[in-house]
Amino acid sequence: MKSISKIYHRKRRLFAIAAVFAFLGMALILFFLYMSYYSREKEKEADLQRIASEEYQGIFLSTYGVDSFSEGDFSTYRGLQIVKCSYEAKSLSDISEYLDAVFLTENKVTNIYLGLDSLTLWNACGKDISGWDSALEEYLLPYFSSHPQVRFEILFSAPSLEHWGNASQEELSQWTATCRSLVGIFDAYANVSAYFPGSQHWLIANPGNYADNCALTFAAAKKLMLFTFCDGAFLITPDNSDVFFDELSVLIDAYQEAPKTYTDLSEWSVVFFGDSVMGNYEGSISVPGVTAGLSGAKVYNCATGGSTASASSAEIINFPKSVELFLAGDTSLLPEGSSFQTALASYLQEESSGQKLCFVINYGLNDYFLGCEIDNAADPYDESTYCGALRSGIRTLKDAHPEASILVAAPNFITIFSAGEEKNSEKGGVLTDYVDAAQRAANEMDAYSLNTYEALGYDASNAADYLEDGCHLNEEGRFLFGEHIIRSIEDIISPAPQF
Repeated sequence: MKSISKIYHRKRRLFAIAAVFAFLGMALILFFLYMSYYSREKEKEADLQRIASEEYQGIFLSTYGVDSFSEGDFSTYRGLQIVKCSYEAKSLSDISEYLDAVFLTENKVTNIYLGLDSLTLWNACGKDISGWDSALEEYLLPYFSSHPQVRFEILFSAPSLEHWGNASQEELSQWTATCRSLVGIFDAYANVSAYFPGSQHWLIANPGNYADNCALTFAAAKKLMLFTFCDGAFLITPDNSDVFFDELSVLIDAYQEAPKTYTDLSEWSVVFFGDSVMGNYEGSISVPGVTAGLSGAKVYNCATGGSTASASSAEIINFPKSVELFLAGDTSLLPEGSSFQTALASYLQEESSGQKLCFVINYGLNDYFLGCEIDNAADPYDESTYCGALRSGIRTLKDAHPEASILVAAPNFITIFSAGEEKNSEKGGVLTDYVDAAQRAANEMDAYSLNTYEALGYDASNAADYLEDGCHLNEEGRFLFGEHIIRSIEDIISPAPQF
């Protein structure tokens, strides 16, 4: 009997302990929910205070995260002082509360920017079509009619391809249906424009563009702001909506059926040298950024716009000089605030002895444009020539980092200068001469090579899909280039068998 009594009391104690832990767990959950709610309410309070007290011409309110969008960009590129709201609206009534606050002020408001995730709004309406219609009629559409002088610009959410790959078909179908519904409704108002970036491959296929789900990185957000609110790109109407949704469907189907996989390069540090093809772009939308986003590699963009491989001009930075500055490890030698300075500072701070190192070298377009001499048979290391500068810079890198891999990427296809078939000086050549020379120099220096000119797979027939100005790669072109950088490093890691 004593034994049974002990078991009984032990069970009671265990039950009591479990109940206490369950209570504490529930209390902790409630605490975090309360703190989340409290934090959101404080954000709303701060927003509404700004709206009531500041001078501005517009606001940017969203149902998804827009922390990476910059108020300064609206001032710089649109000439508008705006209030970017920190609070993420969760319903149409939330949006109405903000719009009421805006139009109660004496500000001469000209632009209202709304980031809308249609599924968030649908869920807030109880997933009911009658609730959806009545909420629109009560909380949003009246503002379009009563303020015809105000431009309402809608930026639909652009969830990542990974998000859609893991989402249910029901979720995707409802998101698509509600987006279509809003597109049709908005089209009836002359002062409303809607933009749909969610089918852009370069955007949604690169995880590096996302902080989470719909929230973009700074570089991606800035590019999207410029594309949509400045250039009017991705404007969606009932007439072209099928194209956007069909493109998205194709991307999602391909991802779900056979998702592309990339080798984990998180143990690699990849340093890029090159000209404006690399150097004119920052963050996740640059070629190094794509490389990092898809593979996890640490990347350092030491490329400089306008630079050449050859030391043919004292006014233009060249590859051997860039290598010298990089190896010196002194950021004060570089222009203040330049991407090269930022990249070198990060490299010096983050470099780990356990990291594998790869240098990617991509020059040739400016050497071609300037008609630089390709080679000097009497002096293979003549830095005034294209090949001589490549050899010299590679040799210096090898001496400093004998364990590093070196990848020379040839210049890409262009459409200007008769698709690179014109010679720009008596001593220079056509563009393909520089392409061949890049590969020759790499082979002679026991470095790896990537024939970018051919590997990217575009020519005169489809170059407009990959070039933004006949020379520089656009977002899709840079995405493709980043993919090929990764594939080349994969080949370095696991070379194809030779037969």
